[in-house]
Amino acid sequence: VTVGHRQRVTVRRPSAAHAKAAWITVWDDHEVDNNYASVYSENNDPFEAFAIRRANAYKAYYEHMPLRRTSVPRGSSLQLYRPFQFGTLANVFMLDTRQFRSDQPCGDNVKPVCPGVRDPRATMLGSHQERWLMNGLDRSPTAWNVLGQQVMISRLDRIAGPEKQFSMDKWDGYEVARKRLLDFFATRKPSNPVTLKYDNGDGLTFRRTIAIDDRYLFTIKDDVTNVGNAP
Repeated sequence: VTVGHRQRVTVRRPSAAHAKAAWITVWDDHEVDNNYASVYSENNDPFEAFAIRRANAYKAYYEHMPLRRTSVPRGSSLQLYRPFQFGTLANVFMLDTRQFRSDQPCGDNVKPVCPGVRDPRATMLGSHQERWLMNGLDRSPTAWNVLGQQVMISRLDRIAGPEKQFSMDKWDGYEVARKRLLDFFATRKPSNPVTLKYDNGDGLTFRRTIAIDDRYLFTIKDDVTNVGNAP
């Protein structure tokens, strides 16, 4: 992991970008393990062994990324979610959808909807981070409110044909948690919410004015992501 981060920040293009502008960084899964969820690894490794792997990965991430001192790792924990305010223009809420989430339902991967998708106990952000986000949005005085996070909030059927299947690693696998967030947008109406994500590297730009279904009749610019793969 350390070697990978070192190569990433020393090769010419990323290094020049670091020198030219400030970076606001956030991780996804591959800094630790594909599709990991909190203490759950992709291959269901023993919790104690995976905690050591996660701690080492978090340490390497902190040592090579431009993070605040408040993000110094403590064992297998790292405080990554944090706010950035740009005057009255925008608040950027950088979220962590890996460290505190519950395990993916339906056995992960792309699946038809199973009962676990609608589990009211399931969480993408964890209760503390979710309250922090909603309180911050509620108090935000800026014209735009941006959520920088890792996985797609929008519903996306992943296969062709009449049967519907969804990625259980995305917000599609956490329907109740997503509904809480969208209900908050609809009722509390933070100014101009925008979500950003990077996960698949698939060059997708997705926008909508009606979120999830016809019950949510408010404007949200959603899941504006990268165009093409990262360098």
